[in-house]
Amino acid sequence: MRTHCDEIDVAPQQSNFPQNSTFFTPIHALTRLSRMVTSFLAKSCPLLLVAYLGLLSCHLPILGPLLAADLLAPLIALSLLANRDYRSLVRIPYSPFLAMLCCLGLVTISHLPQGGESGYNLAVLAYLFVLFVAFREHPLSRKTMLISGVAILSAILLGWCYDAFASQCLGINDTGFAFISPDQVNSNLSFLERRYAFLFKNPNTLGSFYPLPMALALLGLQPKLKHASKSQWIAILVAIAATLVPLAATLSKHAILTQAIVLAFLVHNLPVCSKKVRRFVAIAIFLCSAIVCETTVLFVTFPLKSTPPFINSTPGMYAIHQVVYAKMPFINARTCLLGQSPEGIKKTYPKLADVNSIRKTLEQYGTTKNLEMYATFIDPHNEYLNLAAFYGIPATLLVIAAFIALAWNQRKAIYAGAFIAALAVACLWDDLLSKRWIWITLAILTQRQDDTDDQAVKTNAGQLDAIPQPTEQECDPNSRGRH
Repeated sequence: MRTHCDEIDVAPQQSNFPQNSTFFTPIHALTRLSRMVTSFLAKSCPLLLVAYLGLLSCHLPILGPLLAADLLAPLIALSLLANRDYRSLVRIPYSPFLAMLCCLGLVTISHLPQGGESGYNLAVLAYLFVLFVAFREHPLSRKTMLISGVAILSAILLGWCYDAFASQCLGINDTGFAFISPDQVNSNLSFLERRYAFLFKNPNTLGSFYPLPMALALLGLQPKLKHASKSQWIAILVAIAATLVPLAATLSKHAILTQAIVLAFLVHNLPVCSKKVRRFVAIAIFLCSAIVCETTVLFVTFPLKSTPPFINSTPGMYAIHQVVYAKMPFINARTCLLGQSPEGIKKTYPKLADVNSIRKTLEQYGTTKNLEMYATFIDPHNEYLNLAAFYGIPATLLVIAAFIALAWNQRKAIYAGAFIAALAVACLWDDLLSKRWIWITLAILTQRQDDTDDQAVKTNAGQLDAIPQPTEQECDPNSRGRH
């Protein structure tokens, strides 16, 4: 007996496309492939970030300023798109940085008629903002942070041990880990002739990189400190002191960045005295360090004199080019509001340089052979003056406002506040906002807040942090009171 269902089965279904269509099958396959790729990219973001950290630590140059780690940048950007992290950009702290980038973009466009403007500086800042979003929206687990930080710090320490042994015991001066400056020989700064640089070629670069592995290690260690014994604390302090030895060997003022993170760690965790006393001592140490570092920038500090004021009263070497850049925004109304293109700055620099003043300063250092370089063109070594010269005063104030908004957003996070304060000081003697590791450190410290050690915290993307989450049974309101 035939049923109605049998009739339906017998009647073939009509399709809009033929079964052997050469049009439908490729489209279907491409759609499925795109979904698989999107899913893979969405899940692989943490792995990409760890790989990026590893390559960044090796500082492997490929072409010009391009590093091996930068090859992962397109994949990281695609991963952010796959995770739809762009939805978080309308919120603080991202929105002020987006406004900053838009403003700098408009200023860059205004430089195009002048010539010599490629938009390179703007592209670098946009790339660093992508890194900031990636590391902030996809925080690494505490275990991964601890392993990564300890591994990087250990490699740097081993490199220093080899460099010290080879140079002092074997007489090998060029070990590949040291920065050797022939310009400092027979000068008043001869102690800067040889400085530790690891794989970064420049000790100041290593000094600015150091906060990243230190932040990873200390934040990864954070959950293990609540029940740490006295002997464990001694071991931790000895380990921190050991990892700071290579940093001291760089003789870099950028060490103040790492100092701020270590002081914040000790203030928050060290079981000695009250927290108010620890905070007061830490602030005093930080302020003294900042004053000493800035003094060496403003004045010819070495050699010291035996009579007051004990240091030379003439401007220091950094002041040579900083004075020139300080004049640039005030040439006319346009330079004040919009700054100048890179080519315009190179043409303006020698016109504003005072050769006699430069010669007088270099004579005190015993480095008059560098007179032509300082009188022709040199970078400002001051982020505030750098921004004002390139983009004008309004854009500079907007950049500062973006970082103030970030600090205010993280005002309860002692690590973030300490690092941003140190960054604000260190920008007085170097151009630090173009460093990849500075933005990554900012992302890590602003994501990991002090009060999130024992509980899961949602990131701005709505995902739970990499802290053990409660089970479904624990989250079920109907299961309460069953245990």
